[in-house]
Amino acid sequence: MSTNTPALVWDSGKYNFQRKLGNFVQNFQVNLPVNKFGIPNKIVNPLPIAENMYGCETTDDVPDEAVEEALREVEYDDGVPLVDGLPIWERFEGEPVEYYKLFKEYREMRYNTGTRAISRLAATHLVAGKHLSALSKVYHWQLRCRAYDLFREMEFERQRLFDARKLETKHKKATDKMLEQALSYFENHPEQMDPKTALQMVQLAMKAGRLSVGLHPEKPASESESRQTNIHINNITQTGDEGEGRKEIGEAGQHTGMKDMSYLQSIVHILESSGALDEAKKDVVIDADYVEVNDDEKDEDPDAI
Repeated sequence: MSTNTPALVWDSGKYNFQRKLGNFVQNFQVNLPVNKFGIPNKIVNPLPIAENMYGCETTDDVPDEAVEEALREVEYDDGVPLVDGLPIWERFEGEPVEYYKLFKEYREMRYNTGTRAISRLAATHLVAGKHLSALSKVYHWQLRCRAYDLFREMEFERQRLFDARKLETKHKKATDKMLEQALSYFENHPEQMDPKTALQMVQLAMKAGRLSVGLHPEKPASESESRQTNIHINNITQTGDEGEGRKEIGEAGQHTGMKDMSYLQSIVHILESSGALDEAKKDVVIDADYVEVNDDEKDEDPDAI
């Protein structure tokens, strides 16, 4: 939404100072180690740098004690990177409220319009793009947005997993109810079970059981396929180690057979009691006109084509 009042009013002196401060901050920040997600274990607070920057031509002129004071530890709580107890994408220590509001709007652009663009933010607030560019370096806009995006993706994956489990639970309850009704009916009316119905019942029970736990209904899952049903959430970790940052959730495929075995055993028991299983085994139709000939017999038969 456009505004008639510029969000930033800087003269040339103010702009030159912020640009220099941003360059100094990023020069110190770029040399700090990061984890596999690009999140550092320390972040540079611009305030101590700004207070000791006067008269400094390069970063080498900044006192070492000022640089040490500027470094803030990045800690983690449930995968969320924290600085001074707050998520790294929240208001930074010493960050003016009006500057934070601009960053917050920039941060949310990806989720409101699909992309982030300093030029679009500048046009909205009647601010020179170079002013926002300098501000983004001073207060680590790109780094903080990266951490925020990782958090949003993690939350989305958690919600997706929750919804998938909820749906699988509904499927399992529906399957259990159908199987119980079918078993009850055939226990009380075994004479109604002909060989074709018996086989269909076994096949339907097996398919429904597999589908209820997220497997392919037509075949049992192999060991490799079972492993693929696991859902992994990659959390942000301080070290970036994949082993620490991954939570393996769900191993439904590995125990599918055990869960559904009681149903199949009950069905087989009913089929055996009614004699339908024996009849089903005998009920095999062979095409009387078909004779299988293997390759050896074909070579020995002089009349074979």
